[in-house]
Amino acid sequence: MRQMAQVDANGIVVNIIVAGDDWNVEGFVEYTDNKPAGIGYTYDPQRDAFIPPKPTPDAVLDEATCQWIVPSDSVADSI
Repeated sequence: MRQMAQVDANGIVVNIIVAGDDWNVEGFVEYTDNKPAGIGYTYDPQRDAFIPPKPTPDAVLDEATCQWIVPSDSVADSI
């Protein structure tokens, strides 16, 4: 079985499914535990990575991990 993310024309994940190994449909991208996907994530084909939604306006994308880094002062402000 394969985990697949349906990606719209803007690269946004709109659906997640589990499919058979021989199943392949245009608009779906396989994801794994090492390359997780979720609804609302953005698929970047150059990095072959799913990027989660930006959690705060001042969050900065870590290019190596494709995860957002939230400045510590933003976390303190939200508490």
